Amino acid sequence: MAERVAVLDLISGGRFNVDSSARAMPGEFAMFGKSLKDCAKLMDEGIETILKALDGESFGLSGPP
Repeated sequence: MAERVAVLDLISGGRFNVDSSARAMPGEFAMFGKSLKDCAKLMDEGIETILKALDGESFGLSGPP
């Protein structure tokens, strides 16, 4: 995803925006063994991962195997 966002950003001359809003239902979080109350923390982690990917840095992902 990060690569596609970066390519679209280049092609559009910086006019491409990604909406990464945190709208979710409790059931969606429960499917992955997460709590909706952790939404902000998980969003921060996700943004950090995307930024690392865009910068070409290595990153790790946490979650179910």
